[in-house]
Amino acid sequence: PMMIINEVSLAAGATTTILSRVAPGFVYLLIGKAWWHTSLPWWCSYNMWVNQTAPALPLWSMNRMAADEEAGDWRGLFPITAFMLHVVQNNHATEHAYANIEHTFFAVSTETWDMIKAVYLDPIVAEMRRKAQEVSGMPR
Repeated sequence: PMMIINEVSLAAGATTTILSRVAPGFVYLLIGKAWWHTSLPWWCSYNMWVNQTAPALPLWSMNRMAADEEAGDWRGLFPITAFMLHVVQNNHATEHAYANIEHTFFAVSTETWDMIKAVYLDPIVAEMRRKAQEVSGMPR
């Protein structure tokens, strides 16, 4: 298990970009919810991309973040194989903002992830495709 916490200090109107890279030979799997905290509620915006960047849509995007925000429960739904990219902006004209972003992961080797995918996820996807075709009559 591991935890990544990114803390930022933003002047009024400033934007920062944080790149959290995955260690070579590993895959990160979320084991808990992601958390956001800020000293300047409703004045900070936040966007997060996983394994890709714009023009792809961010995985999580908020124009105005509350003081404490909890992301959906994403445990085990997808692997983080390359990086997480966070972009935080302080939209206030005069006030300084402090914020942090917290994530908790299991770091598994690439080989372990390949085994998990082959034994657990691939059969589920195959069954879901079979059921979708059965229900809709169209190949998916």
